[in-house]
Amino acid sequence: MSTTDITPFADDALSPDSRPSPVPARKPRPNHQRTLQILRAMSPQEKLAQVFKLNERTLELMRIGLRRRFPDLDEAAFQQVYLQMRERCHNRNY
Repeated sequence: MSTTDITPFADDALSPDSRPSPVPARKPRPNHQRTLQILRAMSPQEKLAQVFKLNERTLELMRIGLRRRFPDLDEAAFQQVYLQMRERCHNRNY
């Protein structure tokens, strides 16, 4: 399947008028301005440290999810699945 075959809608038979909007409605963001203030006050080093922490947390959550999905795998097989999933998630655009 090429990227031209991928559509944002599950059913191509739907008319354009009946398709759901690709832009979700905005939800309230009461803390958005405060978040921006905090980020603007951070040094580049602090921002980078936050990126690394978020990345580690994301990998931890992926590992937890995979363990729940494959509870019967031994540690070696599980590690292989984990590494395969990490490889699939890697950005190859650079």
